[in-house]
Amino acid sequence: MMYCKDFEARGIFVGENTRFFGSISIEKRVQIWHHCLVGFSGKYEDFIFEHTDIDRDEVTFLGQGTVVNPFSIIFQGAKIGKNVEINEHSRIGLRTVIGDGTKIVYGARIYDDVAIGKRCIIAGFCCNGSKIDDETTMMGHLIHKYPAHAIDAWNDEDAEDPPSPIIEENAIVGYNSIIIGGVTVGRNSYIGAGTIITCDVPPNTKVVTSRRLDIKDR
Repeated sequence: MMYCKDFEARGIFVGENTRFFGSISIEKRVQIWHHCLVGFSGKYEDFIFEHTDIDRDEVTFLGQGTVVNPFSIIFQGAKIGKNVEINEHSRIGLRTVIGDGTKIVYGARIYDDVAIGKRCIIAGFCCNGSKIDDETTMMGHLIHKYPAHAIDAWNDEDAEDPPSPIIEENAIVGYNSIIIGGVTVGRNSYIGAGTIITCDVPPNTKVVTSRRLDIKDR
């Protein structure tokens, strides 16, 4: 089902086998390439809504000039800013917000209620509720710390997620690093590739393979 009848007049491109669900708002010059799902909720009701004229309450929004590359999924209620680039095979979760000019790297897995700022580069894995401020490069994994078996609350919609990581502005989180639990990586900090972080990192700090040094000449 198409929700904008004037796509061509507004410079909007939609590729083959791309499907829309629920309420969608798309600004000018957006490109959504082949085999994408936009507004998906992951529930059986998506099939029902696709075959009726009923709109869901949460609007999925794509800002002007955004590009969504093939085989990507944008879930219901996501808000994608202007000039965002989402590379192939990426996942953007329910109600996630992505700021203007941010780049989502191939195969990124961004889960629900994530907040990502402007002009970031995001790869890897972002757990529910994680937050990434402006001008940040995040190439690692932001994950919850589970004190108990996670399956116990898996199907409980009222269960609260454990605390999630926060990455402050202008930080760099290197490839395959892991930030665990409700910790904060301070602004202008640098986390080296493969480093595991389980406690707060102060601003302007460099951490490489678990050794913490004063940041220099970035």
